[in-house]
Amino acid sequence: MMDNWGGYPMTYGSPWGNVFSLIFMVIFLASAVAGVVYILRHTTHSSGHSESAKTSALELANQRYAKGEISREEYQTIKKDIS
Repeated sequence: MMDNWGGYPMTYGSPWGNVFSLIFMVIFLASAVAGVVYILRHTTHSSGHSESAKTSALELANQRYAKGEISREEYQTIKKDIS
């Protein structure tokens, strides 16, 4: 028969072929899942990024207020909206 190799059905020549196939499949799937989780964690915004964005926006508002580009009321509104 074509699907029979050494008395075992296409399993690397021994009954242990199925076990090794299963182990490698589990390792492959675990690696794939870990890769997807890693990519998702590093592409989404974390709370640390939003905190730095708040600081940047506040620094920009401080600079604009110091240069006289915005009034005190506008500065207070921006500051209140950021925090």
